[in-house]
Order: sequence, then C-alpha cells, then structure tokens
Amino acid sequence: MINWIAYIGFRFLLGLVRLLPDRLLFFLSDSIAFFLQKVVGYRKAIIQKNLKNSFPKKSPRESAEIATNYYRHLSDVFIETLQSFSLSKAQLEARFQYENTEILLPYLEKNQSILLLGSHFGNWEMGCLSFPLQVHYPVYTVYKSLSNPKVEIYLRKLRSKWGMNMVPMNQLGRVLVAQKKTPSIYILVADQSPATTNQAIWKTFLNQRTPFINGAEKIALNRSYPVFYFAIEKKKRGRYTVQFSNLWDGVSPLKDGELSDLYIAALTQQINHQPSEWLWSHNRWKRTT
Repeated sequence: MINWIAYIGFRFLLGLVRLLPDRLLFFLSDSIAFFLQKVVGYRKAIIQKNLKNSFPKKSPRESAEIATNYYRHLSDVFIETLQSFSLSKAQLEARFQYENTEILLPYLEKNQSILLLGSHFGNWEMGCLSFPLQVHYPVYTVYKSLSNPKVEIYLRKLRSKWGMNMVPMNQLGRVLVAQKKTPSIYILVADQSPATTNQAIWKTFLNQRTPFINGAEKIALNRSYPVFYFAIEKKKRGRYTVQFSNLWDGVSPLKDGELSDLYIAALTQQINHQPSEWLWSHNRWKRTT
C-alpha cells in the first residue's frame, strides 16, 4: 500500500511540474529550500559538520552562506530533475550544454570503450538524462536500485527515455562482458560512500580521511579503458554546462590508487569553484576508520 501511495505521489508531482512555468517552479523551489532549512532543519547538523571539516579556514559566516545556497541548489535539483523528464530534446540540450564532447571520440572511433567519472555535483540527474543525445555510441550508467519497485520501474523508464542504459550496481560485470566488443561509454558517479570499507580505497579528501569505491580503478586497469572526468558547472538556475578532462589514457603506467588521486583532485577543484553545488547533506564521512 505504501509503495502505491509513493508511486501515485511521484506521478502527481511530475504532472504538476509539467504544467508550471519556470517562474513558478523557481518560486516553488525557493519555498522548499526555506522549509528545509528554516522549518525542519533538514540534515542541518550533517551539513554544518561537513562544511566545517572541509573548509576549516572559512569563517562561520562563510560556511553559513554556503549552506543557505546549498539548500537552494538542492531544491533546484529536485524541481529541475522532475521538469527534465517532460522536456523535449531541444529544450534539454538548451539547458544542459556539452562543450568538448569531441575529446571522447578518438578512443571510441578505434573501438575503445571509455569510463566517465562524475560526482553528485550540479544536476547530475539531468546530465545522465541528456548525455546520450550527444554521442552515437551506447551509454551506460550505474545506479543503486530503489526500495520501492513501482517507483523504480517508472523512474528507470524516465531516465532512459533519450537512450541511457540504466545498470544496477550488481549487474555491471555482466554488461561489461556482454558489451566487450562494442565501443561503449560507462558512467560512474564515484564520490558516493562505499557500502562496505573492506575493499575501499582510503584517501584524503577535503581534509578528511575518506573511503572511495575501488570499482572504477579495477575496471579501468583490467580493461585498459581510458578514463575521463566530467565537470558540471551551474551557469544559472536551470542552466548547466559540462566539460570533459582526460584522467588516464588507458596505456600509461598507474600506481595503485593513482587514478583515485586524479579523480579527487578534479572533484576538489570543482567544489572549491562552486562550493554550494556539491551534495553536502550526504553523510559522506560516517566511516572514518
């Protein structure tokens, strides 16, 4: 019963957002942000702790400003994502622009699959939805399945409407084997906390000892897949650009953990550039040992 209620509620929100113009949607987003921050204090302690530990040199006033902007951004991401499912191709491409997709093509044209590493920065959901429109190769993104099967099936359908192939985490290995002869693009959002630290790679990230999933390094090294980072930059509300940078060419020698170092450096630079755009409400440092 609860699953059905959540599913109906989700469909209602999609229908409502589809009917409203941007001006009203941003007013709704501002209202949600105010409610989350000022009324319920959504994950307030986690956000404050994360910002304090990540930016020890910032004043309390500076951290508070980042937090306020973060609540606004978080609400924007929620509303924009719901809206993006009803946008046309032209509308989606106008709102989410890719600046240098051509640097991926030399590898793909030589029948070489590649890895794209991203993060929970900007509107990553809109990015995964729009990216298949930019290339003429199969694109796969790894995701964590929802506990509600009704919402899971429907959301998976929406996310794949423009060609994205949604792959649950536990099925990635099968897809890699099945597609080994087809040049493909695999997207991994690599900044999430691993389910277990037994095989995690421990690194210093934003001044804190942090475990990272080691799957990307394993795939890249075992299959010699070139690795790129995609950086999403928010230009204004509802408008984003993406730039790709090469982290590894698939050939040069790599030390253990070096690819993670390169990824962390790229993500850290992005966070320092637009600090309110990362997912600060995630309890990223719940495991410190």
